[in-house]
Amino acid sequence: MKYFLDTEFIESGRAKPVTLISIGIVAEDGRSLYAVSSEFNPDDANDWVKENVFKQLGTDNRCTIAEIAEAVKEFCNPTLHGKPEFWGYYADYDWVVFCQMFGKMIDLPDRFPMYCNDIKQFAKNVGNPKLPEQEKGEHNAISDASWNKLAYEFLDKYSQQSGAFLIDAERQRQIDVEGWTPDHDDDLFKGELAAAAVCYADEAFVQSYEPWSRRNDAIAPHGWPFDSLEFWKPSDNPIRNLVKAGALIAAEIDRLQRAKDKE
Repeated sequence: MKYFLDTEFIESGRAKPVTLISIGIVAEDGRSLYAVSSEFNPDDANDWVKENVFKQLGTDNRCTIAEIAEAVKEFCNPTLHGKPEFWGYYADYDWVVFCQMFGKMIDLPDRFPMYCNDIKQFAKNVGNPKLPEQEKGEHNAISDASWNKLAYEFLDKYSQQSGAFLIDAERQRQIDVEGWTPDHDDDLFKGELAAAAVCYADEAFVQSYEPWSRRNDAIAPHGWPFDSLEFWKPSDNPIRNLVKAGALIAAEIDRLQRAKDKE
């Protein structure tokens, strides 16, 4: 069972531990859990938390950390709902305060994983497509947890699109985000785009079929057409590398066609 979580917390640097304010969890089957701690000290919070988080909390139904932990344990009960799989968005601190509810990480309930999956990393692995807008409730834990579920479902669907769709989306991303416009590409008339595509396709081949010969990403691959490694951005996902290769090939085809039209 997938659970999409978010927490609000007070973070005061090294002097004090990260402190839970509230937690929201939405299960993939539609169930939800929201709780506000009665144990945090509002005076420890910075102005941003006071302005953006506290105003959405309310004062009713506050619980001790032990009570919240027990509610989470029951809500995510593996016997009733299957082994839990947790997802968050930029979830490092969320996972820290989640684990601390139970004590140390080794005190997590039986069959709970000792890690949280991160939606941002998922997005990066499939090319950082634009995620759905959060319409309201940002910085409220249950609203953010609901958006996390929406973002995951979007990325899951996006990642299963056809190769042609992914290549087209990546080509558009290269233009919109990286600035590799047709005018920019027209200056690359020595086959650089095709050569870069070959490097990404070869990276995908190595990952899939010859993982023992994996290259050092800090070193330019043989045939890389640019002096700088700044533009060499291989993914750990071979599909993603093939998508990049396909987009570069599409860009080179477009460049050749434009050049032909100018003859």
